[in-house]
Amino acid sequence: MADRPGRRLGCPHLRKDRIAKKIDAAFFGNTVSNGPSGLLSLTGINEIDTDAYPFSSLDPVHQAKAAALADGAEITVWVLAPDVALALSTTKEFNPGETSDATSNRGLLDANGVSDGTLLAGLPVLVSTDVGAGNAWGLGSSQVLVVQRTGTKVNPSTDSVFDYDAVQVRATAPVLFGFPNPAGVADLRHRLVHPRRCRP
Repeated sequence: MADRPGRRLGCPHLRKDRIAKKIDAAFFGNTVSNGPSGLLSLTGINEIDTDAYPFSSLDPVHQAKAAALADGAEITVWVLAPDVALALSTTKEFNPGETSDATSNRGLLDANGVSDGTLLAGLPVLVSTDVGAGNAWGLGSSQVLVVQRTGTKVNPSTDSVFDYDAVQVRATAPVLFGFPNPAGVADLRHRLVHPRRCRP
């Protein structure tokens, strides 16, 4: 710890990073009783079954764009689980040949793989460890609201904790999520592994 004293003393910027991580986890999570409910709590969203449209091509993202557009929304960003980013990174071009599964060794996408900033169907990608394995989200900037009533506060304790050689720190960030048009959210995943309520 000597080379990273900030972690031991609870530096504010490190605490805020941890809060940001908690917010991300809540945003991509389900219904909770003591905080904001996330994307998995939504009903009436567009669900793209990656059994029918696997991540071995760009078909699922094109399907998601079309489905959102049909519901009056426009997807502006993809958020992928790391394993989905890897699957797309290793997808190869198809070369018509004697067999129906003839492929080349050339990647379908950028040689650097799929990562933050890569474009899929013309839209930027974010890769997040807070997205469940095998899952991807298509989100529109006008369909998702993240509301923070006040700024993040980091307050060190004035009490003595010499017995533990530590400084106690409390960090708070009041945040709410809003989804004015759930049909503008696209959930791309294997439906049998993650059963959800179907769209009405």
